[in-house]
Amino acid sequence: MVPKKSRARAAEPQALQASLGNLTQKLTGAVRAKPGSIVIHATDAAESYFLEGTSGSLSLTGAERAGEAIVRVSGPSRTLKAILDGKKDAARAFVAGGLMVRGDLEYLEALLKDAGMLQCGKVEESDG
Repeated sequence: MVPKKSRARAAEPQALQASLGNLTQKLTGAVRAKPGSIVIHATDAAESYFLEGTSGSLSLTGAERAGEAIVRVSGPSRTLKAILDGKKDAARAFVAGGLMVRGDLEYLEALLKDAGMLQCGKVEESDG
């Protein structure tokens, strides 16, 4: 008999929502936030979350606003939560295929930098 492969369980929706709430608090007053929606879709939980940008801040809303989203991010809920909680590097998850991102990547990169979740261009010094 062949053992069944175990499937990773989805993160609890409340836990992912709490992590997104923490992100919006980190980004309140961020000069780079602009009007429009960022859609976060947990592919394994069939849940979507909407971050609405308005005059320099982001807020978590219950519905997508009319018009095209600025950025759409899709991935497994546990991966999304780990990134939001600082336990997984966003750039590595993207390169490894754990996330799908569509839209304004420069804007997303700027927001992640503002939140301290992305360290692009950081050169480590060596003693060599």
